[in-house]
Amino acid sequence: MAGSLLAGLVTALTTAAEDSDALLQASAGGWPTMLDLATTTQPAWLAQLAGVQVDTTTSLDAQRAAILAHPMWKRGTPAAVTALAQTFLTGTKRVDLFERDGGSAWALRVRVFTPQLANPATTAADVKTLLLQTKPVGITLAVEVFPGSTWNDINTKFASWSAVMAAAPTWNDVLTGTL
Repeated sequence: MAGSLLAGLVTALTTAAEDSDALLQASAGGWPTMLDLATTTQPAWLAQLAGVQVDTTTSLDAQRAAILAHPMWKRGTPAAVTALAQTFLTGTKRVDLFERDGGSAWALRVRVFTPQLANPATTAADVKTLLLQTKPVGITLAVEVFPGSTWNDINTKFASWSAVMAAAPTWNDVLTGTL
């Protein structure tokens, strides 16, 4: 009685369910495919369950790697603050972290170096805005973009002023370079 239209209707109603059904089938690991990081075609959805934000414009493998790294689980640690600050940098990606800055248990200072900024227009405020996402609650954060090497860097790395002059022949090289 339904005639020739019935087959088309059934196909239209069940085709969309096939995709969902495939995600619910058990993978080799025993988990539904949707919940198995190795096999899911929707890692961004799975990331939400783990509390991880992933860039959906990247490859599935890159999204899976971001979930495995679970950066927000490390939130507030010195390593997490340093890693996030390094996203602005190139080269050696040096970040100096000063915990208990100025003698206060509630102060944190982060220093990045101008010659290593990926974008020279980046300001301390730009870096601070990003770092506020990962700093521990209650901690006062100060960020500085430093023009070059510190005296402590120079003193630690070089045995004499002659060695400094060999590495950085002018005073401007000393101030603006990261020796």
